[in-house]
Amino acid sequence: MVQGSSTPERELLKLIEAERKGFSKRGEKKKRLRFSFLGALKGRWAFFKEAFSTNRKVVIREISLINRVLMGVVILLGFYVVVSNTFSFLSLPQKVERTLQIKPKSFKASSLREPSILKEASYYLDKVKKRNIFAMVVEKPKIKETEKKELLREVEEKTKNLKLVGIAWSDNPDAMIEDTKVKKTYFVKQGDIINGVRIERIFRDKVVLTYKGEKIELK
Repeated sequence: MVQGSSTPERELLKLIEAERKGFSKRGEKKKRLRFSFLGALKGRWAFFKEAFSTNRKVVIREISLINRVLMGVVILLGFYVVVSNTFSFLSLPQKVERTLQIKPKSFKASSLREPSILKEASYYLDKVKKRNIFAMVVEKPKIKETEKKELLREVEEKTKNLKLVGIAWSDNPDAMIEDTKVKKTYFVKQGDIINGVRIERIFRDKVVLTYKGEKIELK
């Protein structure tokens, strides 16, 4: 059998070898794609990781800077409060001294004069105006103590049986007064007389009687 002749077995063998070579090439290509995809994923992960770490450092740096600024502001405010309170405390005694200062009164020479026994002229003029100097002053006779007691006893005797029953109030009011001794009620006005006793004034809640200059109230 000649070596260069082509037989069906050789042809079949060539086809099998060609298919194996194709499968091997496809496997290598798949492996390459797989490795390239994994490499890309690893590269992207490394990139994001680096970016995140960089941004985190920046954020931490900014936060620490803000904290320092706030701390500085707090320290300045505390210093201002301490200084302000210190100055207020130091100026307090001066304010108290100023408020406690009393200005001495300036005494005039006229205020050092001796007090006069006589009063001012206006006082005497006022007295003259109130009194009629041309009218004769008549002094009322003084009643003796025994006569006073006798008059009070007489007034009591005259009025002990009089009782105020009611008052009809108006511009010209009426009063109802009962004489309990004789069981009689009188309707009286101002100026009327009952048993020698004069009705002097009628008020809303009382009646004023007079007898020989003495006043008695009925309520």
